[in-house]
Formats: sequence, structure tokens, C-alpha cells
Amino acid sequence: MASRTPATFQLASVPDVENAGEFVADTKGYFTDEGIDVTLLPGGPTTTVEPLVLNGKCLVGLSATDTTARSVLQGKKLKIIAATLQTTPLAVMSLASKPIATPKDLYNKRLGIQSFQVADFDAFVASVGLEVSKIKLVTSLGNPSILTDGKVDALWVDVTNEPVTLQLQGVATHVWTLAQYGWSIFGDTLEVTDESLADSKVRDTIVHILRATIRGWHAALANPASAVATTLSSYGKSLKLDSKQQLASLEAFKGLIETPYTKAHGLLTMSPGDIAINLKSIAVEGVVISASKLFDTTVLKDAYDGATSIT
Repeated sequence: MASRTPATFQLASVPDVENAGEFVADTKGYFTDEGIDVTLLPGGPTTTVEPLVLNGKCLVGLSATDTTARSVLQGKKLKIIAATLQTTPLAVMSLASKPIATPKDLYNKRLGIQSFQVADFDAFVASVGLEVSKIKLVTSLGNPSILTDGKVDALWVDVTNEPVTLQLQGVATHVWTLAQYGWSIFGDTLEVTDESLADSKVRDTIVHILRATIRGWHAALANPASAVATTLSSYGKSLKLDSKQQLASLEAFKGLIETPYTKAHGLLTMSPGDIAINLKSIAVEGVVISASKLFDTTVLKDAYDGATSIT
């Protein structure tokens, strides 16, 4: 049996269905098929992936467009080679009985938001030409009960989280995403160092990691219930996650991962148009960078090798 190349893959979130594709790829032996002896490291709210990639603690890490861009502008040599989430999961949720139908309807309303989300809120508001002063921000801890209790009129949410929680409680909501109004960034992007890409042997390892990851997401999206079972029975077992919530969350992720573009060109691919939207969106935050300095789409091209799927 040929020896496998060891490689560490740093995830961005806790081991839940946000990483179902990677977990399925590991369980089904897709990394092994590609000659990789992979180590998947869970992340979490306090995980900063960029230093781990730069310091060689992992070969590949999951991040987001704006986070990587800031590091690159600080002189760090990183590239985004693929994107799991094609559109931002950020959204505004209100009760269906009292809908906040458009961004402008937030004027003179109370918006619940967590402190770490305010920068994205400011960028979005600026991108659609609204005045921040006309929207009352109320600090939220991420529990959607603040909306159902009437303490706020709307919540700044992740479509795979709070709307799912209320859905399972039988609460009807009205949700619109930031992407519907032109502000969007890729999520769970795969980032690597420029140095790794310059080394042909290491780059080949990255290509195979990407191939296995794509296969894993194909399988996870084709059979969400099985992917949830895989996640909860092993990788996320200690978190004691609710299977119904995780299945509904994975279904929500599916809409962010499978888009018309990825259905035509392959999962995790990045369209030129979406790259342009990403650059425009982060520019509102003062993060101005060129596509060539931030993205490298050649790894995806080599992973697919002329095909539009890897199964």
C-alpha cells in the first residue's frame, strides 16, 4: 500500500454540520482515496485560522473573504483557493406577523445584534445607502427569544441558525438576506499560503485535499440525514447537538453551497461575478484589494480537471 501524505485541515467552526462535507469525506475515505492522511481540527468562536496557516500548524484552513483579505493587506502571504458558502448567511429576521420587509423598514425599529456583528452591519447599511442613526441597535446574545418576547423588532441572524431554531418551535418568521441587496462575502473559504502554492509537491497535496472535500460535500448534500448522523455520532458527539436542529441547519446550508453557478461548474467554485461582489462588499469596510492578490482559482481548475463534478 502506498504511503499517504499527512496533512492538517483547520476548520473554522465547532464540529457541527457546517463541516459535514469534511466529516463525510473523512468517514467515507475520500481523503485516503486521494492519498492524504488528514487530521481535521475543529474551530470555534475564538479560533483565528490565519496565524495557524501561516505558522504551518495546518496546510489548509477555513476562513472568510474579509478576514483573509485583511491579513493579506497586512503583508501576509495567503490565497483563497475555493469557497464552500457561495453567499453570506447573514440576514435580518422578523416575525411573520410583523415583518420588516426591506432594509429601509429598519428605520425607527429595534434591531437585535451581537457586538461582533456590528462591523458587518455598518458595512451593509453603508452599501445600501441607509443612515445608521435611524436604526436602534439592541445588544443581543444570539438567543432568538429576544424577538419572540417583543424586546426587538428584528434580529441580525445567520440563516442556518436562529431562523432554524424558531422554525422548529413553530414560529413563523420573515427573513431576507444581505445578499439579496448586493452585499455578500464567501464563507468557509479554503485558504493556503503562497509558499505552499509555489511548491509543486505541496500544491499537489492541496489539490487532492480539495478534491476529497468536494466529494464529501457532494455526498453530504445528497444525503443530509446520513451526514448529520456522521457528524453527531463521532465528530460532534461531545456537543450533544439536536439532530432535528442540525438537519434543518444543513438544509439551510445547502442553499448557500449549491447555487446555479456551482451546479453548472462544480461545488466550491467561485464565479468571477461573485468574486467581484465580494471585493465590492469588503471595500465598503475599507478593505480594498485586487482579485489577483486574494484569490487563486487554478487549484480548483486542477482539482476538477475539466469536469464539473467529483463524485
